[in-house]
Amino acid sequence: MGVGDRRRLRRDPRRSARLRLRVLARRARPARRAARLERAPPAHAPRAVLRSGAGVRAPRVGGDPLRGDQRRARLARLDDRPRPGAPRWRVSAIVLEDVRKRYLDGATRVDAVAGVRLEVPEGALWVLRGPSGSGKTTLLGLMGGMVTPTSGAVHVLGESLTHLRDHHRTAVRRTKVGFVFQDLSLIDGMSVRENLLLPLVPLGGATKAQADRAEALLTRFGLGDRIDTRASRLSGGQRQRAAIVRALVLSPPVLLLDEPTAHLDTDNAREIVDLLASLRDEGTTIVAATHDPRLADDPRVDRCVSMRDGEVVDD
Repeated sequence: MGVGDRRRLRRDPRRSARLRLRVLARRARPARRAARLERAPPAHAPRAVLRSGAGVRAPRVGGDPLRGDQRRARLARLDDRPRPGAPRWRVSAIVLEDVRKRYLDGATRVDAVAGVRLEVPEGALWVLRGPSGSGKTTLLGLMGGMVTPTSGAVHVLGESLTHLRDHHRTAVRRTKVGFVFQDLSLIDGMSVRENLLLPLVPLGGATKAQADRAEALLTRFGLGDRIDTRASRLSGGQRQRAAIVRALVLSPPVLLLDEPTAHLDTDNAREIVDLLASLRDEGTTIVAATHDPRLADDPRVDRCVSMRDGEVVDD
């Protein structure tokens, strides 16, 4: 106790208890610091020592403190897949959980998709079937992150698209999902090669490997001799195949198609169905919206989901 403390005690004896506690705490401070340094591993300690939890308060998992080998064993068990209670979208390519998309038509609320629950397995070929206005295209847009749901949750290959910001959703869509629009969205004034490589411009342009892959896909799909032809000079079946190749340039694991066989003759429609079946056999997850029985009734389709008024009515 210093001289100043003794003087304050003489002036006000009521403060003596507080001052004594303060002095005791000040004296105990170096001892506590020394004890911490003694328990903590040195800065040059091996990484295994630092991982073991020496000198560090063990995290509580499920209310029990775990250290070292116990904690690593617990984490290893948690990482086993599949396991009971695992999130379903870890084993499914696409998961829709009570998804709803509502539009306002004046004062009227229109549910384009009304509370749909679906799980598309990896490597499956699914067809969404229904009349015009049944919600097939809107549901495809929800699966691919093109449309934001009013309520519910959408998961694509373990990635939740529901609460992502636009630029994050765009990044997921660019790398994981290929989309073939109903109007194909080919630029008529460009060649087939330029149309295929155009989606790579935001990524800094096509690499040699990507350009080679595009040419290999065109050759496989029967368009090897049309690579420098303008899109306006392609037939309907050739335009459809070129649009599919463009969606596959970045090797997306999920492919979504809107009316892929519409306005095609029987031979071209059969070629498109054959291509989709071969892609499915290679592990690509495919969902196609159609009202064409040539695709919907094909025996190679794993599941046909019927829609009406935004709801799944039969499959």
